[in-house]
Amino acid sequence: MKTEGVVKKLSLKIQGVEITVPAYLLHVAGADVILGAPWLASLGPHVVDYATSMLKFYLDGKFVTLKGEIGNKPVVAQLNLFKILHQMDAISELFTIQKIDPVVIEDNLNGIPVNLEPEMSKLLHTYREIFQVPKGLPPKRELSHEILLKDGA
Repeated sequence: MKTEGVVKKLSLKIQGVEITVPAYLLHVAGADVILGAPWLASLGPHVVDYATSMLKFYLDGKFVTLKGEIGNKPVVAQLNLFKILHQMDAISELFTIQKIDPVVIEDNLNGIPVNLEPEMSKLLHTYREIFQVPKGLPPKRELSHEILLKDGA
């Protein structure tokens, strides 16, 4: 990411506390200021409580406490937001994260004869996901593929 410049001493007032930081000018949409690890290191010893979004540090002879925004959680972006960001040339990369529940494969031994050959038992166990009893209908697809059978062919 290219910087558009640098400000060696930028005065910021955060929650009533005035601090001075060096700042790099970046082409970033959606944020006024990003304070990263170098800024945290410049604070010296500090205490962070991520559960309550609180940062406490020592500045000019007194303790300072900064509190994060409560309830500022990510939300699903709508198409119109992406259109605006695209027009502003503000998208460099786009990632999505999706929670996928793990597939739990159970051995379903109901109805399998007790005197089954060991090789067959091993086969059924190795490929047990194929032999699972369906738990519902297959998902709906936009395009249905079918093979038409002709009589006598």
